[in-house]
Amino acid sequence: MLAVDVGSHRVATALVEPDRVVVQRVATSTEAEPWSASRLAEIVADACAGTSPEIVVVAVPGQVDEFHGAVQYSPTLPWHDVAVGSEVAAATGCEVLVRHAARVGALAESNLGAGVGEGTMLYVSAGASIVAAGAQSGVVVADHVGAGDIGATRIRSGPGQGGVLDAFASGEAIARRYEEATGRRIEAAEVHGAIGSDAVARRIWDDAVDALADALEWATLLFAPQIVVVGGGLSDAGDDLIVPLAAGVARRLAPRAVPAVRRAAFGADAGWVGAAFAGWRKLGRPVEAFDALLDAHFGADRCR
Repeated sequence: MLAVDVGSHRVATALVEPDRVVVQRVATSTEAEPWSASRLAEIVADACAGTSPEIVVVAVPGQVDEFHGAVQYSPTLPWHDVAVGSEVAAATGCEVLVRHAARVGALAESNLGAGVGEGTMLYVSAGASIVAAGAQSGVVVADHVGAGDIGATRIRSGPGQGGVLDAFASGEAIARRYEEATGRRIEAAEVHGAIGSDAVARRIWDDAVDALADALEWATLLFAPQIVVVGGGLSDAGDDLIVPLAAGVARRLAPRAVPAVRRAAFGADAGWVGAAFAGWRKLGRPVEAFDALLDAHFGADRCR
């Protein structure tokens, strides 16, 4: 089977075979070929070359109609009412499932990662955009179209007050705000890498963490999770994200009960892992076998 995690700048494909997982990352667009569902179909067809996947699972952020395999809207992709499933199926000849990126991330983390055994979990994917999904004892909840777009919420306080979370605390926003302040364009990971020596990078990073904590306060009040698991590209920052984020959430919620805040076991890979797991379960295969494949693939890098 083939799992596909769709991002704004690159696509991760994971070919899951009986004895191994082969992951590739491909640029989504060039100046000559804008990012489109047809470009995605080409990437997936290339990843399938020489193989015959029983199923392809595509994970996309945004408002995803999983029943019809369509993306109604995405905060980071120029797609509106796009029949992604049909495009990919036509290019590959395979059965195709289209799933919400945060919901498959929640599926992976609640069954195989940081949320195992934790009851109610809120999974937050913080990358180019910020999306979220809840899970209860391994079962993802609120799977209707439009659920999970936490990045569209308004920031209530601080420098980002009145703006939406995606425009202030996402990876794209961090890179943009740094460029606006310095005239230099670097990626969010590079901004994070500079926080120890660059006062501008530190301010922008701290502002983003503070805004995310603000959003997690009301999400916690609404959903009452026992644990908040943070994945996506920003989670690669490790303690530089998780420690101040947990402190910010605790400060806002006191004296109420405070959920644990942890980095996703699969980090930025939670999207393709969850997509692969969704396909694996659709095929009726044992969870233990999939878990063993992940252990073999990640080795010591699998943090759980």
